[in-house]
Amino acid sequence: MDTLVVLTLTYATLSASFRGIISVLDRKLFGHKKTSIALTNLVNNLLAFLLCTLLALFFTDTDHLLAQALQWKIMVFALLLQGGALAFSWAFRHMRVHHVIIASKSADLLIPFALLLATQSWETENSLFSFATFVACLPILYHHRRSGHLHWPATSLIALILTLQGGLSPFLVQQDGASLAGWISYTTGLIFWRLIWMTLFSLPKLRLLHGDQAKADPLWHPSALGLTTLRSILTIGAQVFLVLSVGIGIKALAWPILNATGLISVVISSWLLKEKPGRVEILALLAIFALSLLRAL
Repeated sequence: MDTLVVLTLTYATLSASFRGIISVLDRKLFGHKKTSIALTNLVNNLLAFLLCTLLALFFTDTDHLLAQALQWKIMVFALLLQGGALAFSWAFRHMRVHHVIIASKSADLLIPFALLLATQSWETENSLFSFATFVACLPILYHHRRSGHLHWPATSLIALILTLQGGLSPFLVQQDGASLAGWISYTTGLIFWRLIWMTLFSLPKLRLLHGDQAKADPLWHPSALGLTTLRSILTIGAQVFLVLSVGIGIKALAWPILNATGLISVVISSWLLKEKPGRVEILALLAIFALSLLRAL
């Protein structure tokens, strides 16, 4: 088994798993507790930045952190990542976890073509894997098309941003074989710019809230604040493994797994949120897992 394939699968699976838990937390926060999307994402990024900066200072110095943060590629990639976070937050406001699956998998059909346009090269085997994961979700698409459970504006936005992430990652993600300290510094820079972009996005939204309204947001309830803190810790882990999987891994293999966040979330949400998936969701989850194993052989 090729070492690079194994590393790609490992990093992508860890990142997708952490993001899967984050998705369940988002459904709890945005769909159940009705916390503000802007305020919750802002607080999450602030906590994640503080935690990641403390971690990074154990491995490197402030000059290196500053140099990383000033790279324009980090700024742009952070914008795409934060855009994806907001799109998923919006989706989880309106849809159950297993209804977001099709939103996260719909981009798999487009990512190989985005990579082709970006790199002018076509990886047939990896592209077929991406197409196969999309086909595995077609029963869900058919089922939810009939039931009307999909929130199409959020679904379209997720597909667009995930396709942009997959297509532009060859140019935006660090690819120089950096050390662990380098990757942590890189991740800190990403979270820093996610905080900047989220702050700019949130200001107009928060100005619409009066002081008492902002203070009364369900986010400040101890249980919601605890979930947000946990989300911040998981954000760091998911971010580290994300940049590793697309930075040194096989991108056409990594992105379909990374986009399987909704599939992984189904198992967790059925246990914690009692949002039981249907038979088609279970079959799709098993099909994605089987395809990943076959691709690794």
